[in-house]
Amino acid sequence: MGCQYLAENIPTEPDAFNQDEGKSVKIYVNDTVIDAPVNSSLFCVLEKQGLTAKSGIAVAVNQSVISKSNWATTTLEESSKILIIQATQGG
Repeated sequence: MGCQYLAENIPTEPDAFNQDEGKSVKIYVNDTVIDAPVNSSLFCVLEKQGLTAKSGIAVAVNQSVISKSNWATTTLEESSKILIIQATQGG
């Protein structure tokens, strides 16, 4: 799965894709600010971070846990706060 517009956010006007081209939103990933393209999915951001294939992680957006099956359909907005927690082994 690659990063692209979500189906429900695909523009219907011929020039609509160009209107958002180059635009970005600021989001927070574990308190680090990053720029992401407008209409990015959670999956896209996690993929850029190299986290989509990792197991043992939990992800929350704006304090709501998002299951892995919903990463691709969760659209991020300006100032979205993503919290990524990695399970560790120990005792």
